[in-house]
Amino acid sequence: MSIYAWKISSNTRVYSEKIGTLEQLEADLDALDLPLDRSSKEVISFAKLMQDEGQGVYRFRNSADVQQHWALVWIELAQGV
Repeated sequence: MSIYAWKISSNTRVYSEKIGTLEQLEADLDALDLPLDRSSKEVISFAKLMQDEGQGVYRFRNSADVQQHWALVWIELAQGV
């Protein structure tokens, strides 16, 4: 199990900054009730596929309302803890 530090934010606000597992990140995304174009689990899977040197990014930009745009960024802190 890996440990990650993540930040979920928009241009105007930070929704969450935490350290934990991807399962905890999934629960955090679910609890925030942000607009999504896929499930929280799929958001994490997509960001994991795009992960580069332990850094993952996901941006929600599928809305015409700029106020609903948000981003998730993470960095993997430790593997196999």
